[in-house]
Amino acid sequence: MKTYWILLVILCLSLSLFAGCAFLPGPRALSYAPEDQLVILSREQYREFVASQDVILGTDRSELVEKVGQRMAGATEEYLALQARTDELSRYSWSFSLLREPCRNLWAAPGGFTAVCADFWPYVQNENGLAAVMAHEYAHLVAGHGRELMSAALKKRIGAPLSTALLEEPDATRQIWREVFGMGNPQQIYPYSLQQEAEADRIALTLLALAGYDPRQAIQMWEHLYRLENSEKTENFFIRHPVSTERLERMRNALPEAMKYFEG
Repeated sequence: MKTYWILLVILCLSLSLFAGCAFLPGPRALSYAPEDQLVILSREQYREFVASQDVILGTDRSELVEKVGQRMAGATEEYLALQARTDELSRYSWSFSLLREPCRNLWAAPGGFTAVCADFWPYVQNENGLAAVMAHEYAHLVAGHGRELMSAALKKRIGAPLSTALLEEPDATRQIWREVFGMGNPQQIYPYSLQQEAEADRIALTLLALAGYDPRQAIQMWEHLYRLENSEKTENFFIRHPVSTERLERMRNALPEAMKYFEG
């Protein structure tokens, strides 16, 4: 195994002379943030954050957030079952909160902990739009993208795995978590890569179909966000999820596969 990774690094460096080569995290890099430990930290951070906020309850929109969240949670679990990943279901204890915090964002952390800002409504506009963004965030969860970002950040900034980092530098570790998952609109955030965004878009369309939402309406919502982005580039949502014509085209190309679950 050690010889394999040495050869991979040599190959990567060689190719970089011609076309550039992105770092490929190996097993040791990903082990910096084991999923089960990340879920425990996410539960703690989410509960602490929500407890400090003005949570909106008993309104049509708060009930809609709960309704859509439950549907998307069910679809996510069905997706994992279809992928023969039922061993991961116990990690999810889904929670959905609508907050009065003055921001325009929707966050989801490992374990299914979800927070929506009330000011995010002009972005999503309706139930289908809310479902589309939730599906995208849950796609990042099932693809492990947050874990990838957290592992890379821990390795670079602390040089220790999550369990050790929480003991030796607890404040810095929790700040990294907030920056990776964007909760609370931190000043610095870790954006997803274009590859991660593309994978999440593809998975999200399938999640929507499994939940009974028409995936085609999700593309309409992202087209709406594409028009908004020109005037609101500084919003953390767009920093993490930039919308481009190329991205929209990739979504359209992924539609036929997702529609099989919607029409079947």
